[in-house]
Amino acid sequence: MLRRTRGLRATAETLLVTRGSEHGIDLVARTLLAPGDVVAVEEMGWPTAWSALELAGARLVALPLREGGLDMEALAALASREPVRAVFVTPHRQFPTTAVMPARQRARLSQLALEHRFAIIEEEEDHEFYYEEKPLLPISSGSSNAIYVGSLSNFLTPGLGTGFVFAPPLALERLAAVKAATDPKGDAAVECAIAELFEDGEMLRHMRRMRRVYGSRRDALADALRRHLKEAIAFDVPDGGMALWARVDDSIDVSEWARAADLEGVIFCDSRAYDFFHRDQPFVRLGFTYHDEAELAEAVRRMARALKNLSHVRSKAAGRAASSR
Repeated sequence: MLRRTRGLRATAETLLVTRGSEHGIDLVARTLLAPGDVVAVEEMGWPTAWSALELAGARLVALPLREGGLDMEALAALASREPVRAVFVTPHRQFPTTAVMPARQRARLSQLALEHRFAIIEEEEDHEFYYEEKPLLPISSGSSNAIYVGSLSNFLTPGLGTGFVFAPPLALERLAAVKAATDPKGDAAVECAIAELFEDGEMLRHMRRMRRVYGSRRDALADALRRHLKEAIAFDVPDGGMALWARVDDSIDVSEWARAADLEGVIFCDSRAYDFFHRDQPFVRLGFTYHDEAELAEAVRRMARALKNLSHVRSKAAGRAASSR
């Protein structure tokens, strides 16, 4: 599958099965990093991955995003100032913004990695979920110093913790040694069941089915947002992935809106949940894969009701303040 869909030169000597992408990142961090090593990360990203890198002793340096991915000039400047051990990126569909890193930036990242001798840790979990054109191949398909971490849970079932790490043979030997010390048995029953799904061709059929299902859910969420919240948020419909990234109107306090929506039974996070510096920014990430079309429409109606109630409370408070003056 990895050879066909991602262009990775995967063999038994370059592939390690893990208990999910989080486990894979943890293994890579323990294997690759020493206390004090500098790791560059995206300033909007995945806190779970940051935690795994920091637990291995890394000193994280968050760099800005530009044109769909990590700012390569900021990375070049950092690598010129001090040794960089690794860069953690999500180029396929940047988490959380869903932006796709252009091919020229991927080539620049590979060039910088060779020049400054740092590793690229590339993570993606939703490569199969494209709804228009096929996605770009991973950086790891053409770079000799990249490590690729992925998961099967998003297109099988969320509770299934099975993932993989693709790495050069020498790196994989060290990864396997760390895994043997911390997780010697793995989950043989689940792994054998997944192997049968591949052998029977059911895995590929399931991927095609889920692509259709998720594409329909993406469109349903986008339609509901346009219908009920067109004045509140703006977004581009992604050509793949599992979520929409939307910009909220500047007049709306996203944190207050999220708290009000929680009372209506809808949970979404403001951008502070993904920001390395915990800044307030007018963005939300809205997932569409866990709910069917009717549930997504109801969720957006509740979001709109929460926003209306919030505006009503503000108007009453403003009226009371004006009358008191």
